[in-house]
Amino acid sequence: HVLIYGKDGDGKMVARAYTPATADEVRGHVDFVIKAYRPLPPRFPTGGALSQYLCDRIPLYTDVEFRGPLGEIEYLRKGRFDVAHC
Repeated sequence: HVLIYGKDGDGKMVARAYTPATADEVRGHVDFVIKAYRPLPPRFPTGGALSQYLCDRIPLYTDVEFRGPLGEIEYLRKGRFDVAHC
């Protein structure tokens, strides 16, 4: 997982964990599948804070801040990762 940062509807900075969807053999970039969670009252009156930012409030191919990878994976540079297998 990596933490992706963005702003919610009120402009507050938020972070959420996402799993990369890029194939193992791809080098130099990472892809994510982001589902926009729309408002669904009464349980989720404002919807997904970060998913709506990523899907609705910024243009495609916009750079975003992220931190990671998190967990048992090590970034080796130049698009290469080492995954610890248990």
